[in-house]
Amino acid sequence: MYQETSRQPPVDTGMRKIYGRLWKLPTVPRIRQFLLKAISNFLSTKDVLGSAIVGDDTLCPLCELQEETATHLILHCNFSRAVWFAVLGWTSDNNGSLSEWIISWFDSLFNGTITGNDLVSRAIIAWNIWMERCAKAFNNSNASPDAIIQKCKNMVSEHSNRITIPSQLTPRINLQNVNWIPPPISFLTLNCDGSFDYNNLLGGIGLIIRNFACMQQEARCISMNEARSAEQVECMGLWSSVQWAKDLKLERVHFEMDAKVVVDAVNNDNSAMDWRLLNIILDIKNLFQILVLGNSLMFLKREIK
Repeated sequence: MYQETSRQPPVDTGMRKIYGRLWKLPTVPRIRQFLLKAISNFLSTKDVLGSAIVGDDTLCPLCELQEETATHLILHCNFSRAVWFAVLGWTSDNNGSLSEWIISWFDSLFNGTITGNDLVSRAIIAWNIWMERCAKAFNNSNASPDAIIQKCKNMVSEHSNRITIPSQLTPRINLQNVNWIPPPISFLTLNCDGSFDYNNLLGGIGLIIRNFACMQQEARCISMNEARSAEQVECMGLWSSVQWAKDLKLERVHFEMDAKVVVDAVNNDNSAMDWRLLNIILDIKNLFQILVLGNSLMFLKREIK
């Protein structure tokens, strides 16, 4: 009888612990998969693929100075070193391989030297470098280090704002106790919400106008190219909402959104807002002054929306 036998070496206890923790990291699956490939030396760099596939071109696509290996690409390439330094203030002093370096992250995590958020921040940067390498190798893109640096900073910042206590599970929502509060009979409610795609720097805005009976009166979708952050998309969503109400000559409107930082910036002059968005906030305030009295801006939790 035919019996298949595994040729893979057994995984030791330490690596089992790392693999178990890796899949519990509070980040998107594609970044966890990238870490797994990096630890297992499965990244498809030119030195791994060999000359039969890549031909005579063995240089790193990002710097075009050194032979491409996973360790050079993520750690020692001039492009990558600029990204690491700008985002985390790091300079590469690691003499080991990329796999050994990432394993040391988990050792530091288990020892309490770093937090899960620290490890995810490092993973975000390494993954973005890898994605830029693939974009240049396959699509001939030519993004500058500044673009990748800004993308990494946005993702790290968004992750830090979203995950406050990594070990705490998201509480279950009792839908029976979550109720949308309708406006008075003579008012309308305009809800706006935004979404942001880190990978393609694209944004989307959804607007809906409802009456006191929760019946839809109007709706609109808006797309944004070359968006910088989720905050920018939410700001543009509110600006579009107020401008839309002005164009429709609506007089009594409750504006509702779940971006608290934007609501606070408009209502309370919150200084936590990104300074690059302050002109948009000022435009929104000016539009509110133009509208007929009776309008208001409210923060609404996502589960209620």
